[in-house]
Amino acid sequence: MENKSTNGIFLLIATAILAGSLLYVGNEFVQSNKDNQQTSQGITNTISVIGEGKSKVTPDTLIINLSVSEVAKTTKEAQSKANEKIGLIQDVLEKASVKKDNIKTQNLSVYPEYNRNNNTQTISGYRSQQTLTITLEGQTFVDQGNAIIDKISALGNVNVDNTSFEIKDKIKGLADARQKAFDDAKAKAEQLAKM
Repeated sequence: MENKSTNGIFLLIATAILAGSLLYVGNEFVQSNKDNQQTSQGITNTISVIGEGKSKVTPDTLIINLSVSEVAKTTKEAQSKANEKIGLIQDVLEKASVKKDNIKTQNLSVYPEYNRNNNTQTISGYRSQQTLTITLEGQTFVDQGNAIIDKISALGNVNVDNTSFEIKDKIKGLADARQKAFDDAKAKAEQLAKM
């Protein structure tokens, strides 16, 4: 009976010594690692915060991309037909008070069209394609854009490839979003500092 009690006490003391040793070794390891972080990074006890900022900006520009495609027996005829259609489009734009600087030719190409029969191909004519980009600005640019698209579509054989809204002055919106992100990060940092 006494022997079992002595063994139990011995085992308890040995366990306590082992636990104390592990605690000491663990503490020394943590302290050593902490010291290493201080010397390698030079900064301790640092908290980083990230701020988020969004800015809503209303578009002030409408971009219209359209193309004209005409086919004829010769390149000269195809080009002449395409130029005639471009002239009609320019008349519409002039009547809508669109500045010439806001009308740009993006692409001009002429290439042969082929008939393919029984593994042979013959030239059937030539296609002339022209692509225009129209930039609309001002307070009524949306209504102006709708009216222009309606009138140009009525000409026939004109593709409105796509339209897109843009912001002329993106820097102002970015600066506003950046300031909101800074204010958000500052507020988070001040809240953490009070804890």
